[in-house]
Amino acid sequence: MVAIVVKQFCSQLFEHEYDLSLALRIVAIARSFLLGLLIVAEVGNKNVAALPVNTVSVTVESPSTKLSHPRLWVVSGGQTGVDRAALDTAMSLYLPVRGWCPKGRLAEDGTISSIYPLQETPGTEYAVRTEWNVRDSDGTIILAYGELAGGTKLTAELAHKYKRPVLVLDAITFSQDDIAHFHQWIQQNHIRILNVAGPRESAKPGTIYKRARNILQQLLG
Repeated sequence: MVAIVVKQFCSQLFEHEYDLSLALRIVAIARSFLLGLLIVAEVGNKNVAALPVNTVSVTVESPSTKLSHPRLWVVSGGQTGVDRAALDTAMSLYLPVRGWCPKGRLAEDGTISSIYPLQETPGTEYAVRTEWNVRDSDGTIILAYGELAGGTKLTAELAHKYKRPVLVLDAITFSQDDIAHFHQWIQQNHIRILNVAGPRESAKPGTIYKRARNILQQLLG
């Protein structure tokens, strides 16, 4: 049923020649919502024959893109840089996304677009959304550009506070060995909800987001 609904919706978008990237993002959000309903049904009623998240597949096809299997839920706070790269990469791969962001959908470049399905915290403090994203995930991966500082350092500290696994990868020296290490870490720690963190774009303008997209594509693709 999920496959039929999403496929019909996607077909209408393409028939009307909407922007492809926007269409795919909308489909990813709709799919995340429908998968969430399946999980709620599974938890709330043991008689409901809902599939686990990691076995649900949707067969939507577009002229140039096919869905990947949703192995993970990706969590992000929506900030510029690594956060935004995590959301864009996951949605392009049709992985479900979610996360907490500050009240007013605050980010350093203004208001976080409503295309990202994030929930607002009661206040505008960045630290609160950082903590809640760590708390509500099975583990956190940090893409580091040198020594951890600011919110990125806080993320690592909070992961230890909540006893959540944390993996720090050097974005500058990233290699194939890091990809193998990441997948091993995911399996050993039984990660299904992955929080992705790292510096904002202003730390290295023109570099953070672009590099993070490339790395996350290799890790999640």
